[in-house]
Amino acid sequence: MQSNLSHISESDPSLLHNMTDITPLNVYAGGPITNRGEATRIGVDPTGTTDDIAYASGRVAVVRSTSDPLKSVIFSMHTSPVTVVKISPDGEYIVSGDEGGSIRVWNRKTLKEKLAEQVSGGSIRDLAVTSDGKFSVLGGEARGMFAKCVKLPSAGNAGACNGHSKRVICCDVSQTKPPITATGSEDMTLGIFKGPPVREIDTPKFLSHHTGFINDVKFAPDGTKLAVASSDRSVSIVNVSTSEVEKTLSGHSASVTAVSWSKDGKQLLSSGNDKSNILWDIESGSVVKKTVFGSNVQEMQVACAILPKSGRLVSVALSGDITVRNPDADEPDLVLRGHSKQIVGLAVVGNQAFSADYSGRMVAWDIGVGSSKKTFSGKGPTNAVCALAANEKIIVNVGQDGKVFVTPVASLEYAKPITVKGGAVGVAVPKLDTAPYAAAVINETRVAIVDKSGTEIETEMELARSDKGVCIAVSADGSRLVIGVEVAGGAGEYRFVKYAGGSLEQDGEAKRTLAAPNRLAFSPDGKVLAIGEKSRKVKMVRIDDGSKVDGGGTGHTARVDALAFSDDGKRLASGGMDGSIAVWHVDSDEDPQRLMAAHRNGVTGIAFVNGSSIISAGSDSCVRTWSF
Repeated sequence: MQSNLSHISESDPSLLHNMTDITPLNVYAGGPITNRGEATRIGVDPTGTTDDIAYASGRVAVVRSTSDPLKSVIFSMHTSPVTVVKISPDGEYIVSGDEGGSIRVWNRKTLKEKLAEQVSGGSIRDLAVTSDGKFSVLGGEARGMFAKCVKLPSAGNAGACNGHSKRVICCDVSQTKPPITATGSEDMTLGIFKGPPVREIDTPKFLSHHTGFINDVKFAPDGTKLAVASSDRSVSIVNVSTSEVEKTLSGHSASVTAVSWSKDGKQLLSSGNDKSNILWDIESGSVVKKTVFGSNVQEMQVACAILPKSGRLVSVALSGDITVRNPDADEPDLVLRGHSKQIVGLAVVGNQAFSADYSGRMVAWDIGVGSSKKTFSGKGPTNAVCALAANEKIIVNVGQDGKVFVTPVASLEYAKPITVKGGAVGVAVPKLDTAPYAAAVINETRVAIVDKSGTEIETEMELARSDKGVCIAVSADGSRLVIGVEVAGGAGEYRFVKYAGGSLEQDGEAKRTLAAPNRLAFSPDGKVLAIGEKSRKVKMVRIDDGSKVDGGGTGHTARVDALAFSDDGKRLASGGMDGSIAVWHVDSDEDPQRLMAAHRNGVTGIAFVNGSSIISAGSDSCVRTWSF
């Protein structure tokens, strides 16, 4: 079987009929969702024909190659955050579950759905599929029925795995005939059931040999043994036929989050909150190799897998970083990074792109390659990041709490943040290094200038009480700013502001707009201003006299959330909350090039990479590149 992974042209059903003028290049997939104190679910290709992994990332399901980081499938049809993604035993289909209690079964190559059904009254925490693909076992939070079995693809009832008193957080099914189901719960018990289908007349067995939550259960390939990972810091190996514990593996100093068997069943990989992985020899119960990832909390290991094709070891850290290594290697040969929350900002510097998500995670990308080996370090933002801007020297991100981080591009090492009174909603950075300041920040009540060193607020200008600051842009040399405000009655204005001698003052009369500007951008030569309105419209005006520039219009069906000029100033790219992208011709009435569904749930960042391609980021946690 050939790899089912594709470039972005096959990564989302909504894209397949929308790519007329703008065509896909690459997708930089989001990273897995992680939560401290919880295991993260990661699936592998059980056929052993590819080294693909599968996981949940926000509201999307991701199937990602560990051989080519730019090859991935992004499925974005879930309406609730996705919790678990597994590849079917035959490798043809993907089964994914979400917090709303729904499962979806979809073709791995075409993404066509076979099933979309709510099957649980609570979040689905784990799932497994029988060897014939006819049944799925689900574990979760539905009161009164923490685990159940359903038929595929009908979602019909195939029995309940009753007996647990608290939510089931893991489950697995043997790939034997007849199948056996195992469930692990927060009640610290392991359940073993005949089936699916599970019949009421068959009495399940419950083992209480662990003194902590059962975080993961995995059957050996031949179905004779069951590995159980627990918060009591141990892994037990259970004989399936006798339900007796054959041995206990002790080597972790904190909760064990996940386990995975080698293809031949002779070795087992475990991951733990002690920031380590341990590869075990099952026959002797001895440690083959222990790998410690570091000492930082974010390096807790929350998931692991052994790839059936290559035998390489995969591990997921609390930070969301995915490491892939050979079993005998000390260092990983691949690290995959990405976002699992909504991306709120994107900036391009040379051949690199930088993105920030709402949680505060910052990722550096090598365009055309994937996540960069260079990473941000130090104590950075922790939440509520709302905007990002950069030039060749610095990257600046701001949060709703008003914290401003000015980070050197050369080192990517966070410096101590400064704080703008009243929070922040937007930031702009002059492109030229000769500019007299580092950044300009706007919030609902004021505009603040960050000094050249990036260590203090140099000056501020308060807005009128009836005004609400929305967005900001600065000229390349920093001498001129433009701010967008919402005024009484819902209308808007854009106002030019002059920076001189360390102070700010309004420059000329405010220009009224029917709807408030939501994004602003100066052309590279400083002669044209682009305005993206909350009313969905894109406008362009000449800065010297305010006259209309041809181009722009209603290119989106929701507010404009991203704007960027090309380096030559001849094109303007816009992204909308509706997920669409438009590329406009400046000073021309030529129709724009459009892509109606670039990012599900909205485009939040956009930039030109060169004269014929753009890069975008969105609420789907992904970064994508396009040619036009």
